[in-house]
Amino acid sequence: TYEYLSPDNFALPGAFVSNGTFAPNQQAFKALVVRANETLTAPGVAKLVEYAHSKLPIIFSGGLPSNFSGYNPEAASLAVSTIKNLTSSNNVHTVPYDNLAATLRSLGILPRTSVSANRTWYTTWRHDTKTLTDYVYVYNDAAGVPFGGGISSGTISFETTGTPFLYDTWSGDISALSIYQKSENHVTIPLTLAGNQSVIIGFHKNSQPTLHLQNTTGGIQGATGNATSLTVLRSVDQESRDIYLSNGKSVTLAPMLTPTITLGNWTLIVESWTAPSDLYNVELGPKRTNQTFDLPTLLPWNQVSASLANVSGIGYYSTTFDWPPQATNGTVSGAIIDVGPIVHTARVTVNGHVLPPGEITWAKWDIGNFLRRGQNTVEVVVSTPLGNVLRTYWDKLETSGKLATAVVPSPPDEADYGLIAP
Repeated sequence: TYEYLSPDNFALPGAFVSNGTFAPNQQAFKALVVRANETLTAPGVAKLVEYAHSKLPIIFSGGLPSNFSGYNPEAASLAVSTIKNLTSSNNVHTVPYDNLAATLRSLGILPRTSVSANRTWYTTWRHDTKTLTDYVYVYNDAAGVPFGGGISSGTISFETTGTPFLYDTWSGDISALSIYQKSENHVTIPLTLAGNQSVIIGFHKNSQPTLHLQNTTGGIQGATGNATSLTVLRSVDQESRDIYLSNGKSVTLAPMLTPTITLGNWTLIVESWTAPSDLYNVELGPKRTNQTFDLPTLLPWNQVSASLANVSGIGYYSTTFDWPPQATNGTVSGAIIDVGPIVHTARVTVNGHVLPPGEITWAKWDIGNFLRRGQNTVEVVVSTPLGNVLRTYWDKLETSGKLATAVVPSPPDEADYGLIAP
């Protein structure tokens, strides 16, 4: 990540160099890049000299600047000489304009987070000086990708030695990560992120690492555990999987032969909210009517029935399934329920146990502790915005004393509501 600076920024109290890092108590910049076409000022040149002597890496990109503001010819000539003299320092470099990131890397100026993934991931780093905890926000950018797409897998190497914890911003849970590799100065973590999903990882300096996976041969969806044991969540396939533990041992997981169960035969009750008979009497509240549908598979409301094309409200879904699956002979030890992307909201209940809020880009939960032998019940309550139903009387709506059509001539497009993924 980078920011643009000017000489005025150099006058701020936090603008100093410590251990080769600029603004160590704020952004903690690793290098200062000055492009050849920049215009330098006298205070700016003085600060460049000060920072160079303090061992901050300074990169002149595309050559040395030749434009100076506020200088007479004699002073400008002296400034040029001063800049040239800086290049004799080991921490000052003149490099080509192109491929700056690769050049920085070749000079040993490395990012605190090094991403290797098949999509663009962005990271933001924060450090708590009181607890010595590092926090890194990671975001998988899926701009322009249809909702529910853009899933990406990769690894991130973090310049820290703390023990990694996952901060779940949906449930508030903080749990130790159980798949990572640790070197003298870095922690490397594999991640799979849905499109537009973000996660926060905290690195605790004073926490002792628990038993965790160091290497896998793929096909491992996750792991949870404590100091002495691990529960490994693996993919459904007919291959054995090798995992390597932090205690030096390795384990071979047997093939997962049980196929994925797609929950079907849903009952859907749609509580439709429509406008009161008098649009100008807010105390009447909306009208509420129920419709019931049998769904072999999950579809957006506007594909379930023509009567749901312009409906807003609450959807109550329910279905059942048998456990354990007959093909397993009782050898399956748990299950994950995966709802996929949530368009608006969804509250999921399994056998009466309400699950915590889920990541809306990819909602899934470990429900092994809630399953029982025989029939199991899944219920999902979905709420929607009012956009679809407003389409039916758009020309009657007013906002700020004006008809809605005067502000937005046409109603919003019909949107997909409800559970949209298997």
